[in-house]
Amino acid sequence: MNQDYLQKAETYSQDMVLDAQAQSYLLTAAKWAKFLAIIGFVFIAIGLIVGLAFSTVASSAFSEAIVLGNIGYFRGYWRLLYYQ
Repeated sequence: MNQDYLQKAETYSQDMVLDAQAQSYLLTAAKWAKFLAIIGFVFIAIGLIVGLAFSTVASSAFSEAIVLGNIGYFRGYWRLLYYQ
């Protein structure tokens, strides 16, 4: 069964012919795919940096809140919001 599938796939791949216009469209699509992949990685890196920065600020604000009690909790929260 596997051999039959491979023979059919080989036959289909030999029958497939792309004209110049189809090749041009595929080349354009490939360029856009590469561009969007790079943009995606850039946004992932930015998201990681922002997440790390926020976790650092939130950690310091909430650790201060735990030490100072309930009033300190709100103080740490406001610090987190306004004094970044």
